[in-house]
Amino acid sequence: MKKLLGIIVLGLLLSGNAYAKEIYLNCESYKLITYHKDGKIEVTKGFPMERTFKINTSKKKIFKLNKVANFYIDLSQDNLKWGKDFIKWDVHLKKLSENTGGFTTYSTLNRVTLDLEHSTLYENDKNYKKQDQFNKCESVDKKF
Repeated sequence: MKKLLGIIVLGLLLSGNAYAKEIYLNCESYKLITYHKDGKIEVTKGFPMERTFKINTSKKKIFKLNKVANFYIDLSQDNLKWGKDFIKWDVHLKKLSENTGGFTTYSTLNRVTLDLEHSTLYENDKNYKKQDQFNKCESVDKKF
């Protein structure tokens, strides 16, 4: 009986990550496609763009790390869709300056392959129409 209890306790201790409430993802870009207003299309590969996300699976929330200020921004507004194989969200920013209009970023994280796609649609921008960014993510341990 003691052995059985010991096996159960060890099994519970070792399987703690299987039902983790918070998952940390580090995502690196591998391709960026930029669509200009003049019809030009640019494809950039291998550029260093990195993002870190914290996903709370029990509350179904997703946060993006602001590395400059060192805090997480909640991306879980009314526009978050949590599916079996994906998490989708969009973020809308208003006009930033005289040269740039606002933009909306549509993001999809594949929960199986950990591929992350961002599509940014620009509003009233003098140079850009759209950008598509492709990222590969990996699960990482909490840094602190």
